[in-house]
Amino acid sequence: MRLRRDIEIAAPIERVFEFIDDPGNYPAFRPEIVRVLGTQRRPHGGREVRYLTRDDWDDRLSFEWVSRDIEYDPPRRMVTEATASSQARKLTGAIIPDWGIDTRVVSCKELRPTERGVLLSVDNCWYFRAHRFGRLHLLEVGMYWEQRQRLQRYLQAVKTGMEQAVSG
Repeated sequence: MRLRRDIEIAAPIERVFEFIDDPGNYPAFRPEIVRVLGTQRRPHGGREVRYLTRDDWDDRLSFEWVSRDIEYDPPRRMVTEATASSQARKLTGAIIPDWGIDTRVVSCKELRPTERGVLLSVDNCWYFRAHRFGRLHLLEVGMYWEQRQRLQRYLQAVKTGMEQAVSG
């Protein structure tokens, strides 16, 4: 599943890049993140970040993510690969007690200067597999709409946060 969205932000390109690159800001523009568990610098200048998210469909499920920058070219571009696995064993009364979802996301964020600031383009490619169910197309449709809304909220939160910081 692939999603791409753009948004123009009235802020300098360097500040926007720093804002979206700082793991301390992740919960501000990604409310599903419960906690950043740790960060580590990578040899090429990017970082590896571990964080915990809650599931939008069921708060009893959580995902532990490992996100690694695989391309890092500040302030113009970053490509990140994130992987997660969720097991539903926490659910009581589950019909199939050990189902789960493995997820891999490759996210490319590109920033280009504009007359009014910067154009932030995000291109996310999602790959997932549901254990015990194989590949369910109904699940894909549900995840498409959920991820589409998340991407739109992310872009709007970055825009709002940056424009408030610049004007304030």
